[in-house]
This record gives sequence, structure tokens and C-alpha cells, in this order.
Amino acid sequence: NRRMREFQNGVTHDRALDSLQTNDQEVQCSPSKLQLFVQKRSHRSVKLSWLKSQTSQKIELIHRPLSPGKLYHEDSDLEAPICTRINWNRRLLFPDDLIENGTHYLFDLDDLQPDTRYAVLIRTFGNDEAHDA
Repeated sequence: NRRMREFQNGVTHDRALDSLQTNDQEVQCSPSKLQLFVQKRSHRSVKLSWLKSQTSQKIELIHRPLSPGKLYHEDSDLEAPICTRINWNRRLLFPDDLIENGTHYLFDLDDLQPDTRYAVLIRTFGNDEAHDA
């Protein structure tokens, strides 16, 4: 299948997430990984970028501040899947909402608190593909 080969060539398979599917929600909440680049723009904004080839039709940007001295662990929040985590700020975006430079999508995340560390997750879904960073 051509679409399956394109998908396999465009993402890195994280075998740690392999499991048997028990419901449709599980597929959306256990996506493959994408590489996210973060560039500090000011004390209140950062520029996020990731490969266009790892982006589907819809993008969900999820972020929250981290407490001082705390590290973010992906299994935190009582090990809840990405799509059910609470106390996260969420933005639903589409490719038209993003800046593109040919190979990458770019998004300026602003209105951040100064001198604060953040955990940021990006989910892309649609076209039967799902990725997160």
C-alpha cells in the first residue's frame, strides 16, 4: 500500500507505545512521535516547528506551565492519555493557521508567563494518521 509506505517513511516508530488496540479512542491517544523544535522568541513567546510530512489535517496544541524545579514526565497526570489530560491549555489548529517554509510548519506560541517553564505537546490527526511531540 503506497499510503502505508509514505507513512512509514515519514515517521519514526516508537516501539515503546506498541500495544493491542481495545477501542478506537486508544488509537488516537497513543500516537507515534514527531520531532518538535522550540526557539525562544521573547520572554512571552516561543516559535514551534515540525516537519510538514509529519502533519495531518488537524493540529491540537496542548501546553501548561510547570512548577519551579519540577520536571515533566510523559507518564504524568496519573498516566492519562494525551487526549484526556486535564489542566492543559488547548488550541485546535489547521494547516491554514500555520506558517510554512516548504519543509516545516511554524507556529508562534505567545501569551506565556515570563520566567516560567512549559510542557508542550502537539497532536496532529486526520487522514488516518496521528503524531505527537
